Amino acid sequence: MSNHLHLVIKLNPAEGTQWSTKEVLERWRCLFKGAPIVQRHMVGEKLLKAEREAVSDCIECYQKRLQSLSCTGIVLLIFQH
Repeated sequence: MSNHLHLVIKLNPAEGTQWSTKEVLERWRCLFKGAPIVQRHMVGEKLLKAEREAVSDCIECYQKRLQSLSCTGIVLLIFQH
């Protein structure tokens, strides 16, 4: 059948645990814009403590999503730099 394809994907979740905060954000932003608070953080805007904590929560969530076999994970593997 010519209307589909099969992918063989090798995951290495351990590698993702070693990514820096900056690398997690760069990888996520290759795929998505990110939450508005994360966008503000990325342009260097000064954030309140609660906002910085929210950014940290977003980064943790992004890192987990990037390490999983989901659409996000598949796209990341295909376009990995």
